[in-house]
Amino acid sequence: MPNWRPETATDPDGPDAWRFRPLLDEDRELALRLIDVYASRWVERSGYPESKIPEVSGTMELVIADEWTAPGATTRRLRMTSWFTGSTYYLPGWNGDWYEAKRWIEDVAEMQAGNVDSYRGRNGPTPWDDSESEAWKKRVARWE
Repeated sequence: MPNWRPETATDPDGPDAWRFRPLLDEDRELALRLIDVYASRWVERSGYPESKIPEVSGTMELVIADEWTAPGATTRRLRMTSWFTGSTYYLPGWNGDWYEAKRWIEDVAEMQAGNVDSYRGRNGPTPWDDSESEAWKKRVARWE
């Protein structure tokens, strides 16, 4: 599966990048569940075919860090970066609750679908669109 992270990409957290580690290494089951929730929602809301779901994990980076902004904090910070759109989202102060992480990743998927729609409006088809895709046809129909 190709990784969408550009070779020249810089870490969104600059000097704090060292604090983050892949969620897959920290809690594989949680990471896979969150990737699945995100992929299903983002693909559906973006108008891509379900066949793209297995490719989504290569478009994103899901990492975690111990919270460092509040001394003595026992919470963590989740970060999701989409290399498909170049956007980064955070869940700071996370205490490990599955439902909170699930709600957050669903919200991220919704925002990312909005980013895809905006991209289509500015630039035309995305790399996953073709002139026959339903999402692209709907977007073009809005212009007519």
